[in-house]
Amino acid sequence: MTEMEKVGVQLRKRLSFQSIKAVSKSEYLRNAAKLTGGTALAQIIMVLTSPLLTRLYTPTDFGTFALYNSCVMVLLIISTGRYDIGIVSAKYRNEAVGLLSLSFLLLFFISLISAVVMFFGKDLAVVLFDSPQLREVIFLIPLSVLFLGAYQIVSYWFNRDKRYNKIAISKVVQNASNMLLALSIGFFLDWSTGLILGNLFGAMAAAAFVLKKNSLSVNEIKDTVQQEDLKKYATQFKDFPKYSLPTAFLDTLSSQIPVFFIVLFFSESFAGHFSFAFRILSIPIALIGVSLGQVFYQKLTEKFFNQEDCKRFILRMWGSLFLMGVLPFTVLFLFGETIFQFVFGDNWNEAGKIASILAIPLFFMFCSSPTSTAFIVFGIQRYSLFFGILSVVLRPFAFYIGFIKGDIYTGLIYWGLFEILAILIYNVVLLKHADVQFVREASKEANSENAS
Repeated sequence: MTEMEKVGVQLRKRLSFQSIKAVSKSEYLRNAAKLTGGTALAQIIMVLTSPLLTRLYTPTDFGTFALYNSCVMVLLIISTGRYDIGIVSAKYRNEAVGLLSLSFLLLFFISLISAVVMFFGKDLAVVLFDSPQLREVIFLIPLSVLFLGAYQIVSYWFNRDKRYNKIAISKVVQNASNMLLALSIGFFLDWSTGLILGNLFGAMAAAAFVLKKNSLSVNEIKDTVQQEDLKKYATQFKDFPKYSLPTAFLDTLSSQIPVFFIVLFFSESFAGHFSFAFRILSIPIALIGVSLGQVFYQKLTEKFFNQEDCKRFILRMWGSLFLMGVLPFTVLFLFGETIFQFVFGDNWNEAGKIASILAIPLFFMFCSSPTSTAFIVFGIQRYSLFFGILSVVLRPFAFYIGFIKGDIYTGLIYWGLFEILAILIYNVVLLKHADVQFVREASKEANSENAS
């Protein structure tokens, strides 16, 4: 038997049937199932109510909401300095309480600053984006950031306490409250801002739910954290705002850029069609990202530490998702306009055309979505910043090309091509490191066997 064959035998023996059975019954998978169930139910609520919303609100209303929501998402990512994500991984409870307090302090500060900026900058927003509707609701942006930020912070605390059922319920509360108010305003008041008010109400309901169910009392926070402790924790966990924040900001900004530039170069109506089509087509990606993504992360981590062939596992995941998604995305590519007109109403034929164009790049995203966590497993997160910068450059450039050509569909085609190109480069880097890691670990194992 050759040395490489010996290595293969050793690697195959690493994971026994008993360990696989134990993993399948692990607490991790049960918790993942709870989160997936909550996310799925929340998405189902949105899907079932969408045909009603599209008949109550115009594409321009959806465009104003998309622009509003993009502003909220960009501000939200910086509102806590990313200290909130450290709540889960903090070694000691007092550190976690300190990070929670620090996150809330930053959230209040950013919300206050943004409120001042929105007050003095509301006219500039109208001029820049030609959106009179946005002027009416721009003062609500800081409120949305405040409530969504509070919900996000406490959700991380629930994650630390493994209260996954509460997180799942909160997602349902958020979407159900959102849709209920938006539908009510559309039916009885005919306000164009109903989508935005519903979104804000959903954020308030979710924040109220998690704050009410929170086991951490204000007295415990006061007893645990002093003013000097906040400075200490801010310094101790400075890597979160220093490294995680820029990457997360670029990711969020690049994902929201299409809405900003479609409004800037074309119209709010087109932004409404784009954002709605993208939201509908992203539902399977969101569900896969939560369910398969979490299981994939756990399983790949296990294979990596057991020195198994990670590359083969990644390729099998892509193959399974390809078979799962090729039919529905092909149908959307061929009949998107007809499907959207039938399901959502005659006013949404443009969204159907956009859905047909988006079907191809979103199919690539669908196949690749769970494997993004592999960068964390292989310790190559440094490449994430590069891809974030690449997206921030290419996505606006695509819509600028469409603006020069005077055709939004040309911009969308280029946007799709750039997305596919970025995904392909991303996955080539991933496979390259999967190979390197496997060969490196296999060589270590072989050397260890020879030494013994």
